Parts: sequence; structure tokens; C-alpha cells
Amino acid sequence: MSHFLLFQIGDQSFALNLPNVERVVRAVEITPIPSFDKYILGIVDVQGTIIKAINTRKLVGIPQREIELSDQFIIINTDGRRFILIADSVSSVVDLTIHEISIEKQYEKSAAFIDSVARFGDSLVLVIDLKKVVSLIEKS
Repeated sequence: MSHFLLFQIGDQSFALNLPNVERVVRAVEITPIPSFDKYILGIVDVQGTIIKAINTRKLVGIPQREIELSDQFIIINTDGRRFILIADSVSSVVDLTIHEISIEKQYEKSAAFIDSVARFGDSLVLVIDLKKVVSLIEKS
């Protein structure tokens, strides 16, 4: 078992490997940058450091909505790159047993960032591979 941060977007639960999570903060204003790629909403000043905010809903294929004050920003760090993932809510740190999954060929592109799946209670949790997210963002 490994430690993961469990969060929700819409009705779907996701998990991030805990060592990649710096911290979770309340949503603040995002400064849009029109020339950024389709997965970047804009930038956020976090204690003097400018960090790109990923359009997590677009990334996972969940209908768009405006950011709400109750949303959470998950500040992540992978291979020295810092990003913000926007979640509707963050549940907790949990231990999950991971099960590898194979993605059907027709869904490969849309699920390119999903690494594995885990069961938590009665629901399935999609585990996000942050290296794949960074790679996807750099290719878009």
C-alpha cells in the first residue's frame, strides 16, 4: 500500500502520489494568459512564486464550470516542475492498494494521464501519473 491524496472533481474521485503533493490551499484568483496551451488556465502567485494552474476539468474530461471559493488548489511538484491542480474538494490522505489497468486503444489519448485504479470504500479511484500530465501539457 502507498499513501495518496484523495480528491474529487465532479462525481469522480482521483488520487495523487503523496510525495508529489506540496500542499493544498483554498482557491484564489487565477490570472489568465491567452497564449498558454489548452490545459493551462493561467498563473497564480503563491507566496511570491508564479505557478501555472492546470485546467483539471478539461484534462479529465469533466464539464467546465467557473472556479468557486470552495474549490481547492493542489500544489504539486514533479521532477522540479510545480503546477496547481484544481479540485472541487480534497478528502484526505489515504492508503490505497493500486491495481494496474490497461486503457482501451480508443480511450488512450483522453486517459493518457491515468496510471492505475484503486478501490476506496465502494468507489473506484483513478490514480493520476503526474509525469504523464506534464508530458501531455508539453505536447499540446
